[in-house]
Amino acid sequence: MLLCPGDLVLDILVFSPKPSSAAEQVAREVRLCGGGSAANVASWATYLGMPARFVGYVGRDWIGDWLAQDLSERGVDVVVERVSHPTGVVAVWVAGRERAMACAPGANRLLPRTLVEPAIWDDVGHVHFTGYSLLRKDTRSLVGQAKRVAHRRGCSVSLDPGSTALLLSALGRRGLREALQGVDVLFPNRDEALALTGARRIDRAAHKLAQMVPLVLVKAGSKGCWLATPKGAERFPTSPAQVRDPTGAGDAFAAGFLSAWLGGGDLLNAVQAAHRAGAWAVQALGGRPPCAGQARWDMLRRGPFSARTRKGGGPRNESRPKQPQQTSLNKTKEVQL
Repeated sequence: MLLCPGDLVLDILVFSPKPSSAAEQVAREVRLCGGGSAANVASWATYLGMPARFVGYVGRDWIGDWLAQDLSERGVDVVVERVSHPTGVVAVWVAGRERAMACAPGANRLLPRTLVEPAIWDDVGHVHFTGYSLLRKDTRSLVGQAKRVAHRRGCSVSLDPGSTALLLSALGRRGLREALQGVDVLFPNRDEALALTGARRIDRAAHKLAQMVPLVLVKAGSKGCWLATPKGAERFPTSPAQVRDPTGAGDAFAAGFLSAWLGGGDLLNAVQAAHRAGAWAVQALGGRPPCAGQARWDMLRRGPFSARTRKGGGPRNESRPKQPQQTSLNKTKEVQL
């Protein structure tokens, strides 16, 4: 099972015909969708056949109710705690391949301390963190504890840095590099990789990051990705896809890679699965899979492997993993903050 602690937010997607600096314009479409990088990864992983558990905070409001219910109906094992802060909201302006975001994190400023409790780690083989969990000192400390729990239990750890600008402002480049300690797989995009390393070329940035993290996948959009290990870096191209909405494409990419790699696939097949998931994401609106509750085994079966779960990186069995028990809102707890 994949454990995804972190952000669960309401995405307000505003689709404009083209970028504009006008004070007022008519939007082509406005949509409300479930969002949050951690929740998106959990949703995509479940959709691709890898059981996933989400752990996080929501507010005591209708938005939190709806988001937790929606995530649970998608097959994710949802463990949320209620706090007095409002549920997080993100406004996303989308114009073709370009987008701009404004975030009100609300309840997502913190991580539940239940993250390090033994029950949360039942059946978990891998934990995936997002960069938003590193913005505050207290949540960074909890992430550090969770990484130690993961390694004691033989679980691997991945990180998607997210907004490097925010992280560098909060941590500095040295602090951010320290936060990479204990991470086994890193999923930066092109700009994040360059910012993290100070390199001017993406291949050099990937190579530098691989000296700090054993496995690095630098997402480069329509140009594919760079995969780097301490032995070297290589670019893997991807097939072109029609872009309707880039929101959540990086989350789908990470989920596709982890679902295949943790399922026993080699790196090449895992990268191919990541590219296919990312391509699906940009052709749909919103950051979640297009069809709730349907595992897309056909994608994973295109490679010479079948999906299966594993702990600590080793294949456990050849059988299809059990779908996680639907928990909807019965795994919630009131917390005073």
